Amino acid sequence: MFSERLKPSQWAIFAMLTVLIGLNILFRLHFLSFTLPGDNSAYAYIGHTMLQGDRLYTDLVDNKPPAIYLTYMLAEKIWGYGTPAIIFISTFFSIVSLILIFLILLKTNNKVTALLGTMFWVLASNSRILDMDFPNTEFFISTFILIAFWAYLKYLEDKTNWLWVTGSALALASTYKTNVIFISAMFFLALILPSIQKAKKQLPALKNLSSLILPSVVLWAMIFLYFYSQNRFMDFWNVNYVAMKNYVGNVWLNELANLFSAKFFYSPYLKEILVLAVFSYLWIALNLIKLFSSRFTYLYLIIFTGCLLMTGSIRDIPHPNYYQLLVPFFCLMAAMFYSNLNDYLISKKINPRIIVGISVLIPVFYLGFFQVKNQAFSLKPSPALTDLRPDDDRQLGQLLGSLTRPDETLYQWGLAPGIYFYSQRNAASGIVLNHILYFAPLELRTHLYNKLISDIGKSKPAFIIFTSWAFRLDQEPWMAPFKIHYRFLGLFGKSAIFEKKDRPAPAKLILSQLNIPTESKNQPWKNPHLMLFPGWKNTQLLDPERFKGKPLLPSGNGPEADLINQGIALFQQNQFIKGRDALAKALEINPNNLAAQAEMGIYNEATGQYFLALENYQAVAEKIPHPYTEYYIETQNLLMQQGAFIAPPDK
Repeated sequence: MFSERLKPSQWAIFAMLTVLIGLNILFRLHFLSFTLPGDNSAYAYIGHTMLQGDRLYTDLVDNKPPAIYLTYMLAEKIWGYGTPAIIFISTFFSIVSLILIFLILLKTNNKVTALLGTMFWVLASNSRILDMDFPNTEFFISTFILIAFWAYLKYLEDKTNWLWVTGSALALASTYKTNVIFISAMFFLALILPSIQKAKKQLPALKNLSSLILPSVVLWAMIFLYFYSQNRFMDFWNVNYVAMKNYVGNVWLNELANLFSAKFFYSPYLKEILVLAVFSYLWIALNLIKLFSSRFTYLYLIIFTGCLLMTGSIRDIPHPNYYQLLVPFFCLMAAMFYSNLNDYLISKKINPRIIVGISVLIPVFYLGFFQVKNQAFSLKPSPALTDLRPDDDRQLGQLLGSLTRPDETLYQWGLAPGIYFYSQRNAASGIVLNHILYFAPLELRTHLYNKLISDIGKSKPAFIIFTSWAFRLDQEPWMAPFKIHYRFLGLFGKSAIFEKKDRPAPAKLILSQLNIPTESKNQPWKNPHLMLFPGWKNTQLLDPERFKGKPLLPSGNGPEADLINQGIALFQQNQFIKGRDALAKALEINPNNLAAQAEMGIYNEATGQYFLALENYQAVAEKIPHPYTEYYIETQNLLMQQGAFIAPPDK
């Protein structure tokens, strides 16, 4: 540890901690002028409508446990509906995390190390590349994990009831994301390990497990009972378990794919805090080979492993916000690296002041560079800042808010809920984000599409907006019965705007504010993208149960035959986009090739492009009475039962 001579007085410690808290507040308040990302604006909007009386998972559909919406709802209750409320709640949690990092390092090391770790947190905790400028679920979870860690250290110190605090913090964290169970399991392991080494203490340790388990069991039992008592349990279950099961996939395969990938540990998302990650990994390595020695090394490693497991449990390479869980531990372990380096140099009779002092400047200047870069933006709200976020959510939301009455609704098809937040207008449907319609299983997807159609029909939104994640108007089956009631206005950034024709005050002014390409004035807006997330690997979509056993048409002997076979092979390898492109080339060569039409029909139907699929099937059915006439009729009937196909698109 740092030498006694370097230990500052209590008043100096308090003063430095106060300065660091002040800097943390200043850095976070800077984001008042920034545009909310999609997830955060969705949480804020859902929390807002819950205060208006809408029911979570029944009227409002999103795939997170309830805590994140309740947190944003509480923020609005205290500070009002707007960006300041979100900044203030994130600042509060950031300060709590800062204090906990200080207290944890104070218990496991000393005051100087604690101040160093706290300084790292101030410089790293608002990383924009990790989306820490606004609080996502992981931001709140990391605070509760720090509470659990600190309480566990208190338990090790005096063996009192602090384990209940640890268990309660883990229980609350799990209501933000259920895969917190990986971290909870690591706390259980930390509790059991010493007992395994000393068999006589095994029973007391096992009894203490109830302190960790019971809070989660009781809290989740209360959540289940609440939704059951409200006759809404299946709404809750379908979104939080059925849909998420499809979204996540096989957790253990995800762990293997992520934790054995170099990109996971050296992700480009870690760019702004890379120096902390490097020193943390270095601290782990040096402790494992016994070059460094820390009393609580095993505890840090076990809980950090839990954070890694939680981060890697989602399909594909994690999103930037998933790495937010690791940031507090990078701050803790990087600070301990310097403490251990100081001790190591002293043991070798080397004066540590110059070496440690200069080396500390490396992370300070590295992290400080990104702070200066972030703070370089004006502290005043500026419309230009919307360029930092996709789809111009703020500008478009504010524009639509100025063109509508408070009692009118909007609907955006895509992933831009900021339109609701910035317009201060309600959504026409509780399906605020449409991504759940892609990964939900067929039965649930059908139910949600029916809900969407019903909501739109009842609410009659003033504007329907297709954002950059949305696709061709004539490929959206839910829009079919409403198309005749809307007129195309033009493009705003990457969004297509449609207005209800019979509005009392048509938005004539909007035309001068939109970017309207010449070719878009006289024909429906078209986007070449397809309704399928890039890289989305859901093989059941391209192999529906009802297709099994039905013969495929022979590809023929023409020049397009190889392309058709190639497309089918690519589908089987989950390379959907490449497979589609191969079939498209085959149809360019020979539009009358029925095999290519049939395979493209399967693809279009599987990716939600029902109208295009029906055109493919009809082209086949007109030429071959069996089996695709029956196949076409079956598909059409199925879509009508789903409520997805109502009428063919306008020609």
